[in-house]
Amino acid sequence: MWLKLLPVMSLIILLPSSSFFLSSHLTELIKQRDFNQAQLDHAITLKIPAAYQVLQARASYGSTAWLVASQALAKSSPDVAKALGDYYYGQKQVAQAIFWYQQAIRAAFVPAYLSLASVYVEQDKLDQAWQTLTQGNTKGPLADGEQGIARLLLQMEIAITRGDIAFVKQHLARLRHQPAASSLLQAIAHYQILPQQGAALPSVHIAPLQSPLTKSQCRVSISPFATNLNELDAMQALVKQFEQHALASFVCFSKVRYRAINTLKCEYQSGQAIQCRERHWAGQSKALNSRFIALMLPKGGANVHLGILYLDKHDTVQVFAHEIAHLLGFIDEYPLPAQHDKCANEQQEAFSHNIVVLNQLYQGQAAKIRQQLMLQIPWASQIADTTPILQGVEDGWKLGTPVQYRQDVGVFSAETCDKTNQTAFKPLYGQTQLRYFEQPFPALYLSLLKKNPQQYLMPSFHYNIALELFLGGDVSQAKQWLNEAVKWEQGSARKQKIGQGDF
Repeated sequence: MWLKLLPVMSLIILLPSSSFFLSSHLTELIKQRDFNQAQLDHAITLKIPAAYQVLQARASYGSTAWLVASQALAKSSPDVAKALGDYYYGQKQVAQAIFWYQQAIRAAFVPAYLSLASVYVEQDKLDQAWQTLTQGNTKGPLADGEQGIARLLLQMEIAITRGDIAFVKQHLARLRHQPAASSLLQAIAHYQILPQQGAALPSVHIAPLQSPLTKSQCRVSISPFATNLNELDAMQALVKQFEQHALASFVCFSKVRYRAINTLKCEYQSGQAIQCRERHWAGQSKALNSRFIALMLPKGGANVHLGILYLDKHDTVQVFAHEIAHLLGFIDEYPLPAQHDKCANEQQEAFSHNIVVLNQLYQGQAAKIRQQLMLQIPWASQIADTTPILQGVEDGWKLGTPVQYRQDVGVFSAETCDKTNQTAFKPLYGQTQLRYFEQPFPALYLSLLKKNPQQYLMPSFHYNIALELFLGGDVSQAKQWLNEAVKWEQGSARKQKIGQGDF
């Protein structure tokens, strides 16, 4: 026992030829919890695992000391490697998290497979997630026990995202009596992920988010869809949040439903407008009974194409409301793409509640010019007789309400067609939700919509199907779908326009 009473430096002097005996001795001291700080510090310099365990236990989670100790221990302790992966994932350092999960997997630490696969799922790397879950026969996703069920649940999530409904059906029965699978089974039933509710699914009452309305009761009806479990929940949350928006009274929704992404044939990249093969919806049209479709995808730019609204899973309710406003007949008040058809020429007739595209210069009598222009401005009835819409210039009259009348409803320059040679105008001087998502939706716009709720609506999604068929050369089928779109219209002029494919 005399040896342990000597200071550490004495030990080094006594044992110059090898640190083996010193390492063993210090390890024993640490295990017996019979050491001082100097001995612990020296044990750390010798990279003794027991010393790192003490350091890790004493250090606060995430501190430099904790990280140093954990990284040293992780080389031989897969549970510590997994814990490091969890730490870095929580810090949003995904590359580091993956590194340490893989370190744990090299030692066949089962929980790390699930963690790494979950990271890959979040990154939309489904092939890598699937491969991680299916490595090795003994560690396969269908192994017994709680880990096996957890793996199968994650595989089911991946299968739903991929549109692999056959896999979901094949393994559904195994989850029927598993408490951990309860929420998944509820979601499968609620969102109608399977074409027919199977025996393994719970019986759920699916109430629509708003009262079910017929076409005559709710002309502006939307069927919302998404392609995986997270997006389905996100879409449902958006629809619920939209109930508080000023436009909510003009729109009704059916329940949110699943659509397999592999059936949609979509192109979606961050920063680019989402585009999909829209004739796909022909097979679902009888079950929809709605004018419009809203589809959420993993990424891509939100936009409205005729009767179909596309969303990114990260879009907010403000973006959702902005796009719904387009369905209802409002046009962007920020610059549209240079090739946008609404800015190609001066309008022949009004096409939206809030934007007109008109010539900027006029000659003749101001009163007569004003009278003619008012016929082309949808909000003309809201412009006071005392509010000018023309300003005198050297060659005649320039369209536009002077800035000193900015508190009035008038004809103010809009940015809509700034990328073209055309000039766009709007009713209000200030910025609105059609310019910036975060701005309020103007009361004036609501009154215009209430006065003419049908006049500037986008055509129903059946028009999208017709257009794609026509572009593909199937004119006969295209005409049939135009006839379906006509059924959603009111007024002979609208019916004729849609029936002729002239929207």
